[in-house]
Amino acid sequence: AALPASATYAPAAGPNAGGTLLNVSLPPLGSALGGVALARAARGGRLGARCRFGGDGADGPLLLTVAASLAADGASLACCSPQLAALGSAQLQLALNGQDFEPATALPFAFYAPPSLRSVVPAGARAGEAVTMLGEALRGTDGYGAHSCKFGETVVAATLQGGARVVANAWEADSVRCLVPPRGAEPLRVRVSVSINGQD
Repeated sequence: AALPASATYAPAAGPNAGGTLLNVSLPPLGSALGGVALARAARGGRLGARCRFGGDGADGPLLLTVAASLAADGASLACCSPQLAALGSAQLQLALNGQDFEPATALPFAFYAPPSLRSVVPAGARAGEAVTMLGEALRGTDGYGAHSCKFGETVVAATLQGGARVVANAWEADSVRCLVPPRGAEPLRVRVSVSINGQD
């Protein structure tokens, strides 16, 4: 059966440097719809599934295809986004058999410029206290996925503070706020990073 345009997948965006792991949940297919045959072919690794990302290039539209991994039960698929110089919306399609790309109405995916961090205010805090991440390209858009902060190896949810506000005596266009997690086995000083799609 054809892949519907209602397929569930995440994240819906990634940096244009590529490497975002895209996970797609495929609709359940009963025996009447070829589900058994699909799972059998997936277990045998005979399908050569692929993901295709369409974007705008300097010389017109371009299509980039990457290999995909289909789960043995035929219920999910994963692939890594390719590197794309252009920024903005792209069209995502899947070919479970490596040839017939679906759905006919492509799924939306977006390539964005990787965000960068300039500072963390304050530069130190206790567990449970809030810190604000400042930098560039932190906004993303609706649908990219949840913002998150990473302290060492610990990831916590974050909140995008849209609109200009004063942080550390300066106006900031966008900032991300998160709570410091319990330290656990982490050292006293850790590296921090931020994600705008919940993964990268």
